[in-house]
Amino acid sequence: MHTGTKRGLRAALVVVMIATVTAIGVGGGITLANGAPTPDTYYACASKGQIVGPVKVNSQPDCKASQRVVSWNQTGPQGPQGIQGIQGTPGIPGTPGTPGAPGASGAAGGPGAPGQQGPKGDQGLPGPSNLAALQGSPCTFEGQASTVNVTIDATGAVAITCTPVITLVFTATPVTSGWGHIDATGLEPGTMINFPGFTEYGPVPASGSYSSVAGIPCGYGVTGVYATATGVDGNPITSNKLDSPCG
Repeated sequence: MHTGTKRGLRAALVVVMIATVTAIGVGGGITLANGAPTPDTYYACASKGQIVGPVKVNSQPDCKASQRVVSWNQTGPQGPQGIQGIQGTPGIPGTPGTPGAPGASGAAGGPGAPGQQGPKGDQGLPGPSNLAALQGSPCTFEGQASTVNVTIDATGAVAITCTPVITLVFTATPVTSGWGHIDATGLEPGTMINFPGFTEYGPVPASGSYSSVAGIPCGYGVTGVYATATGVDGNPITSNKLDSPCG
């Protein structure tokens, strides 16, 4: 009976000793519960429920015959899962990204479908019934208003040409810089209109028509003033002659 009591006291002593070791370890600067879990094992000598000598890590100390070697580690059992935290506030929206590079040009589309046929045009005017009626009718030559000229040679061959209307008219219109005005049609484009003894005007535009102030000085007091030009047919043309109205 005495022996059983003694063994029970020894078992109680070991429990008290381990608790004491833990308390002493914490007081002695060893990181336990407050630190991160570690697989290190701590060893020390114990006597009568007290730690005797230094605490060693991962190596056993040399204890006396009257002492016991005790050991422990810091890693404890896994605790229960904590409760879910409250939802965080939404983050600040990110800044917009930079625009992407323009895409490549698409392929050219195919030809469109043909359009619908337009309505029928009005009936045209009756054409000339004979060559005589065709003579002098209007036509266009190189963009210039002209007239049709019909000729029949000795063999009976008929030639129909669009003859330009070539005119070169000089009027004695008073102007600020003198007098005279020139109006012309059917002239050779690019050529000049000349007033012999005075000046020239031009060049004649592509239409062959020309209209401009001549500006002959009044101080000359001359007579017989006229203009010359080149018709679209390549032949020279001379205007009417005028006397100075302010000579």
